[in-house]
Amino acid sequence: YDDEILDEPDCIVPHPRMEGRAFVLMPLREVAPTWRHPLTGVSIQKLIENLPQGQHIEISKNRAA
Repeated sequence: YDDEILDEPDCIVPHPRMEGRAFVLMPLREVAPTWRHPLTGVSIQKLIENLPQGQHIEISKNRAA
């Protein structure tokens, strides 16, 4: 949340493996296109570009009303 960093036994924020998960990064870019990882400073766009092969997903623009 925002630039909060937590490292507790039961809660680590940001999630340590979020950089490799398209289902996390793609929606995050939708709601926060200028977000940067608080530990590395890497932009959301660069994180998406660095996703492993086959990890990209498509977000449908046709949402039910």
